[in-house]
Amino acid sequence: MVPIKRLFILFVFSIGGFNTITGQQWNPDAGLVRPYQAQVTVSSGTHVQYITDGNYATFWQSENPLPSAYIRRTDLNLFLNNKNFSIHPQGDFHQGFDGNTDTKTVVSKGTLEINLRKTTDILRLSIKLNSADTVFITCYRKKERVKSFKIATSRNYQVTGIGSVGVIDRITLHSNSSFDLFEMAALAHNPSEWVLFDFGRPRKVGWIRSRHLNKGVLSIQVIASLDGKKWQHLLNLSPQAVPVLNLPLKHRINARFVKVVFQLSLANYQKATLWEMEIYDRYGPYGKPYHADPSVNTWEETFGVNTIWGWGYSVYSDRLPKGTGPQRFTQVAKLARSYHNISWDINTPSDTVDFDKMKTEGTPAKNWLNWDREYGCWKKNGFSLDATILFNNKNFPDTLWHDSYHQAFRYGKAYASHFVSKKHLIGMIEVGNEPWTYSHKVYASVLEGMSRGIQTVSKAQILPCALQATEKWSANHNYVSDFISRKTAPFLSGLNTHIYPYVFNARGQWIAVNPEDRRSKVWSLINLQRFVQHNMPGKKVYVTEFGYDSNGGDEPCTHPGCVSELEQAIYGVRMAMILWRLGAEKMYWYYFANVDYDSFLHNRSGLTASYQNKFQKKRSFDAFRLLQNKIGGFRFEKVLTENSKSYAYLLLNPKTGKRAVIAWRPTRKNHERWQWVTLPLYQKIKGLVPITGTKIPKTVDISQGLRIQLSGIPVLIWL
Repeated sequence: MVPIKRLFILFVFSIGGFNTITGQQWNPDAGLVRPYQAQVTVSSGTHVQYITDGNYATFWQSENPLPSAYIRRTDLNLFLNNKNFSIHPQGDFHQGFDGNTDTKTVVSKGTLEINLRKTTDILRLSIKLNSADTVFITCYRKKERVKSFKIATSRNYQVTGIGSVGVIDRITLHSNSSFDLFEMAALAHNPSEWVLFDFGRPRKVGWIRSRHLNKGVLSIQVIASLDGKKWQHLLNLSPQAVPVLNLPLKHRINARFVKVVFQLSLANYQKATLWEMEIYDRYGPYGKPYHADPSVNTWEETFGVNTIWGWGYSVYSDRLPKGTGPQRFTQVAKLARSYHNISWDINTPSDTVDFDKMKTEGTPAKNWLNWDREYGCWKKNGFSLDATILFNNKNFPDTLWHDSYHQAFRYGKAYASHFVSKKHLIGMIEVGNEPWTYSHKVYASVLEGMSRGIQTVSKAQILPCALQATEKWSANHNYVSDFISRKTAPFLSGLNTHIYPYVFNARGQWIAVNPEDRRSKVWSLINLQRFVQHNMPGKKVYVTEFGYDSNGGDEPCTHPGCVSELEQAIYGVRMAMILWRLGAEKMYWYYFANVDYDSFLHNRSGLTASYQNKFQKKRSFDAFRLLQNKIGGFRFEKVLTENSKSYAYLLLNPKTGKRAVIAWRPTRKNHERWQWVTLPLYQKIKGLVPITGTKIPKTVDISQGLRIQLSGIPVLIWL
């Protein structure tokens, strides 16, 4: 019986994804923050479930109220409420005003008068008749005729629509003989459709994530209510906005119901569409930040720059003039991340590469290439090196891998044996950069094979490609669980992500935001941390790309998402500090320098200008150089303040015991405007250093702490 028991336990573990380290099930969605669960009802239409299925490519669509579907809607058809009108002569004419075009009432004397309780602007009348003679319809206001029209017998049994009737209070129908009135309906306002979320109990609503692209819809309004009777306006949505939008509310409200109301035009066959809507508390899809623990790494062990072979000069770095290339950029960082293109090493995965022969033979793909020469120069100039093995479907298609596990194993073993164990050049290896269009099956096999190959000959840190844990249906196709599984996780040192502070605003326009903005994806690191803590306890998170595009260095930044040169410096430093506080083990600025050609996304993210403009330094270069000089040996210690008035983090030098604070206001504009804030600091200040500029803020010691002038420019406060 014992062997059978063991087999059963192994079977349960394998099918359940059991995590033997934590005793928890592997949860592929552990990083996601679930929106409030709600019962969803709609005014009309089908596929209601698509509104909350998490898939931004599926959608609910309403019926079209016009030309005739509005007739059965109590919220649209004026005549479905008996309080709105009366009929003369008295009689049972109910079936002519019941919203059902298949039932009828007989107007035996050929005359019927409908009196409205109040004067109303009728946008549309709809009538279905059967008559032996023409029926004349006349609309009045205060006994004056406003509009007349007639319905011939050729229109029998058909719904006839009459638009733009006007402001009236009475309608008469007259025929020379009796007639059947199947239905009469009136539209007194533009047709609308709605989606209602019922949470079952009051919730603190603070964030809406929505995709609501519509064509021909006049407006979309979101309202909320505690009781379903008294409604409060939350926000207006732009019907023309194409992407998924994150929309934090200015103020949280307590609500049980949230309703989305679509106002349609008077065009026939117009419908409303809602692709997705998720409703959260004030922290939205990122969730509440974790308590900040002290960092293990110092600043210089944490911050790095992304770069390539030759540092933009297209020659070996040891041929560069003094003070350029790695010599210049080691002033701002001690970590360098290299885009190590696999297609520079091998032409196909079947190639066998012997890196020991590079000095005389190059690589199978480049007979002139000697990575040792390049990387050796970087290391000589003070860098610690990490490498991302670059491959994607453009430069190294997944169809090339015919025996992916074993081919990747051989390459990983050869790479780590040479660059890690023999030459001691590389400390961390990433299996891919952004191969998000790779077959997930192929990538998983490559990841496992390359990781195992690396591990057989070295103790290098191993990361997967850049992934995220907040959007399961991301347009980038980079959701963590599509690439990482319980099987591959044990080979990894942690998870890796790329974070850029670009968002779509309420109109669907691409913009850059300050890093503290609640929409900023800097906070998505919380989701990745949550995934790691659940599924890979003890592992770390890394941000191998982050940055802002800006002008500077005589190179204008003109594409959407550009910020000023000052903003790149101050936003960049502020973002780096937040990532440090959120637990990033390492982080790398993208990019070391601008790219030569035109201004578009990421081409202006450099700390300097491009080769074309002689790598002129931007203000961001000087800001990060100052950080390295001043706090290179410090580590993050704790959060002092993190609110709408100020951000302040305590830093500690573990060797000397010295302490400092970096503080700023989370500005979106007017970054150089000073405001007084109070920080919980009760010690004497030895000095103040702004990270850019020369103005020193004023301070006053008070019993509640330190009263200090702060702006959007971070300032180092020496204690």
